[in-house]
Amino acid sequence: MSSSYLFTILLATTLVLANFPFVVHPQTLEAVLTSSKFPYGLTFTGIAYDGDDSIYIFGGLYQEYNSTTTEISDQIYRYSVMSDTLTPVGQLPNPIYGGTVEHDGKGNYFFFGGHLIHANYSLKIFKFTPSDGQVVQVGTILRYLFNSPSIRYNNTVVILGSSYYSDPAVFSFDMETYQVKWLRDMPKSYVDHTAVWDEAGNRAVVFGHVSQSWTPNPVEPFTLYKPTGFGDNEVVDVILPFSFTGLTQATVVVGRAAYVIGAQRPSTSNYIARVDLETIEVEQIYVENFAPYYDLSDVDIFDGISAVYVEKLSRIYYFGGSLQFYSLHDLQFIGNVAYIDLTPLGQN
Repeated sequence: MSSSYLFTILLATTLVLANFPFVVHPQTLEAVLTSSKFPYGLTFTGIAYDGDDSIYIFGGLYQEYNSTTTEISDQIYRYSVMSDTLTPVGQLPNPIYGGTVEHDGKGNYFFFGGHLIHANYSLKIFKFTPSDGQVVQVGTILRYLFNSPSIRYNNTVVILGSSYYSDPAVFSFDMETYQVKWLRDMPKSYVDHTAVWDEAGNRAVVFGHVSQSWTPNPVEPFTLYKPTGFGDNEVVDVILPFSFTGLTQATVVVGRAAYVIGAQRPSTSNYIARVDLETIEVEQIYVENFAPYYDLSDVDIFDGISAVYVEKLSRIYYFGGSLQFYSLHDLQFIGNVAYIDLTPLGQN
C-alpha cells in the first residue's frame, strides 16, 4: 500500500456523537505473576512481539526499587514466553522513553521518536536487529512523536499522532525503503491515546483522551477513528461509562475485540476493558491480582503498562507500569511481568 494511497484514505472525516452500550462481563479473569522481573520499576516503554517466543521491551522511565528518583533507560530487553526469562539484548543510542515500536515480520524492529533527557524530543527512527544486537538510525521523523499509537499494514507503519497535545501528525514509514511521508493531521489532539488495527474491518480504531483536564470526570469522551475499508472515514466521539484516563494505555487485539489494559477510572484498578470492534460494545472484565501485592483500595490508577497478546497461549502479557495512590504524592513504578489468561472467556 503506497503512502499516496494512505493520504487519500485518511483525508475526509465526519463527526458523529454516540453513546454505546456498556456491560460488566460475568466472567472473572486472573493475572498471574511470572518469575521474571526487571531490575527496576519500569514504565513508558516501547514493546513488540515476534509472533512466536520473543517479546522486546525498549527504553522507558525507571525507578530503582525503594526509590522515587526517576531516570531514563536505554536498554532493550527480550522476554522469552516459553522459558519465562528476561534478558538485556541491546542498547538504544540514547536513553529514551515514550517511543513507538513496530516489527516488520522479518526479524527487524523499528523504534520511532520518544522523549530524551531534559524534555527534548527524539526525531530519529532506529532499526534494531536481534540477531546481531545492532541498533542503527534509518530515518528522521518529520514532527514530534511521543506516546504515539501505530498500526502496521503490510510493509507500512502508520503513526497516528502524538500525545500530550504535542503533535497531531499522521505519517507513514515504509519498512523496506525507509521512506517517511506526512499524510494528514488527526482531527483532534490528545492528552493520551492508543490504537488498534481491526483486520476484519480493514480499519484503524483510535481511543483518545481529549479532555483539557488532568483530573477528568468519571465519564470521558473518546474518539474512534475509522478509515473503513480504506475508503470512507468517520470520527466518532464516544461517551463511555468509564474512562481510560492514564498514560500509555496498553491495547491488544484478539479477533474482533480490543482489550485495553490499565488506565481506567472509576474502579479499583482491577478491571480491563473489552471493546467489540464491530459493535463498539464495551465490557469491563474483573481481573484478580491485576496489580499484585498492592492494596487496591488506595490505588487511584494503574497505568503506563506495555502489553502484547500471545495467541498460541491465549494470554495477554503485560510489563511494568506505575501506580498512583490516593494517599501518596509519588508514583510507584512496577517491575513485574505478568499475564492474563483469556481461556475462560471462550470465544474471545
